[in-house]
Amino acid sequence: MAETSPSDYELLAAWRDGDDGAGNILVQRHVATLYRFFANKVNEGMEDLAQRTLLACVEARERVDPSRSFRAYLLGIARNLLMRHYRHAVRDARADRLQKASVDELVGSPSRDLAVKQERKLLLRALRQLPVDAQVVLELFYWEAMTIAEISAVLESPEGTIKSRLSRGKAVLRDKIAELATDAAVRDTTLTELEDWARSLRDLALPD
Repeated sequence: MAETSPSDYELLAAWRDGDDGAGNILVQRHVATLYRFFANKVNEGMEDLAQRTLLACVEARERVDPSRSFRAYLLGIARNLLMRHYRHAVRDARADRLQKASVDELVGSPSRDLAVKQERKLLLRALRQLPVDAQVVLELFYWEAMTIAEISAVLESPEGTIKSRLSRGKAVLRDKIAELATDAAVRDTTLTELEDWARSLRDLALPD
């Protein structure tokens, strides 16, 4: 009879109790997800933010409902740390500004190119010019294949709100792509095959 792999929450509990091996397994399961989450939203410190997210999971273990999606729990912490990062990094970090500002407005253009193909470059630029939470919703939907319920848990917003943000985000993303494109052929290909290009970005954020 095949052994059943321990759940994420079982690994988290063991790690909290001092089992570093359990911690290593949990990190390997989810570190790529965290790198993807932070890569297109900060220009430096991605690895530190990913590590802090995992440590915060351990510290908050006893306050977590194990019936909740671990990935949603993990990314909810990642988002909170991201917003805290912006509050420390940005001079005008009022809550109302953070809710409306884009990554480009908060931290500027990326310090490294994630993409080679022009369609991917265009899409990444467009994503960074959306309000941060709109970018988060789209990336979780396309890159992590998360359900509306899981994204709702990450952003702590009603599912109806997430559906509206996703629909609106797709429309605004298309507008941004059309606005930023300098090559009509690249623009048209990106817009025509938007969902394919969006999903193709999934692993570009991972470290070399």
